[in-house]
Order: sequence, then structure tokens, then C-alpha cells
Amino acid sequence: MLIAIMTILFLGGSGVFGPIAFVDEAIDNARIAISDDDHRKATVAELKAINKRSKEYMKTVKGLGKDLNSYFSEHEVANEEIEAAWTSIFELNDEYSRDIIEMRFELRDQLSREEWQALFPAEGNSES
Repeated sequence: MLIAIMTILFLGGSGVFGPIAFVDEAIDNARIAISDDDHRKATVAELKAINKRSKEYMKTVKGLGKDLNSYFSEHEVANEEIEAAWTSIFELNDEYSRDIIEMRFELRDQLSREEWQALFPAEGNSES
């Protein structure tokens, strides 16, 4: 059961990779919506930094998941070892989440309300 849960978490079942889904679209939107060249470049750079941080996190989590899955499937594991593994996973996730939130606030501070809405349009937004 533990192996199944960890496999789901590490190999695609987790929802913490969400920032990657919006970054490419936001970069495309920035290239259209922001006319000032320097401002656009700074915005795209921040979006690329968010994307890079997300990819680093994904790589680390997948590697950790594979390592733990292999270890747990080959050994009798004490509850303390399981708790330590989950603690490290949760700490990694917490650090990533805090980084992404901070990076989004930094990005938001660089943009006007209109620019933010252009980069991240709300789905189903019927304003015209």
C-alpha cells in the first residue's frame, strides 16, 4: 500500500506542479500584452525563473520517489524510517510552495492589474 501511494505521489499523482501549466501561456501572453521591451524582458525572465524552479522541484521529487520506492520495496522498513521519509518529502514540498508563492508575489509587484489579467486571464471571463 505504501509503495502504491508513493508511486502515485511521485510519478504523477501530485498537484504541486501547477505553476508549470501556466508559465508557457503567460510568457506568450507577456510577449503580446507588454509593449515596453525592458519591462517585457524582466517579466519573461521572472516567469522563466518560476518555470525553472518548478522543473528543479519535479526532478528532485521524482528522483526521491524512485529512490524511496526502490528502497521500500527491497527492505523491511521501520515506522521511524517511513516517518523520516515523509517528513523530508513534506519539507521539500513546503520549501517549493513557499518559493513559488514568493516568486508570484514578486512578479505581481512588477505588473499592473491589467498586465496581470492579460498574462493570467480567468477562464470563462466574459468581460469584453
